[in-house]
Amino acid sequence: MCLSFLLFCERPKSDNILPIAIKGGKAIFEYLFCHSSANNKIYTNTVKESYGYNSSRIGVGIHCLSSEVANFIYNNIYNNQTYNLQTDISPGSQTAILNWWGTAVEADIKAKLSGNIIYKPYLAGTFTGSNISIVPTSGITGNSVAVEGIAFGLNKEIFLSFDTHQTITTTQSNQNGTFSATFIVDTQTPGTKVITAQDSSGNLATTVFILLPPTFLKVVPSYDLIARNQEFDVDVRIEDVRNLAAVQAYLLYNPNLLEVIGIQNGSFPSGAFVSTKTTAS
Repeated sequence: MCLSFLLFCERPKSDNILPIAIKGGKAIFEYLFCHSSANNKIYTNTVKESYGYNSSRIGVGIHCLSSEVANFIYNNIYNNQTYNLQTDISPGSQTAILNWWGTAVEADIKAKLSGNIIYKPYLAGTFTGSNISIVPTSGITGNSVAVEGIAFGLNKEIFLSFDTHQTITTTQSNQNGTFSATFIVDTQTPGTKVITAQDSSGNLATTVFILLPPTFLKVVPSYDLIARNQEFDVDVRIEDVRNLAAVQAYLLYNPNLLEVIGIQNGSFPSGAFVSTKTTAS
């Protein structure tokens, strides 16, 4: 349930006073009115369910008036009757990126905005705090992992940890509190690994990476394009493994499409027992 009061944000009269940042806590605002609030940052607030203010601004969640603007970022602004955000700024634009507008459908977002507003990129869900995402989400030792984070401290050093490897890499957040970084998966026991990102202000987010056992049995090439009646070679390789006692490998093929011409043993350690046979399936 939202609080029934208004918040007016104006730039201080003196040019010697630094810009302010309005950071929300548990309060939920019903209406924000910004006038001449240049360079101010308004973030981590919730503005919702506005159904009336005066005859000209009925149901507007946030109203910006002036040729100077505030920067809205990481807010939840939704379910306001007429507009979630309205600006009279001209010819400039109002910056309101990385906010949750109550929907991830762009057409529905635009329908609740009035004026020249930069709203992309926008959040795909409710803002709850610092967050990181990774690509890929699983892999083996030696793989490269890309990490992206949002809602960290502005222009802060970011420390990334990979499970038992503390501070596997560092990076810097930008003026919006976002960052991108990469690291190489080091040697650890396979399983679920926790990736942690933390800035020098204490903002923290985690996600998990599945570290797979090393793949020591490989087919080279893994795929190929061949013509009818063309001969080609396929190597079955055992790589990057120690103390291997035994392995049983099956290479399946369609006998209506392929014919095995011959099988040759590769380089095995002295004394190794190798047995091969062909069975159509």
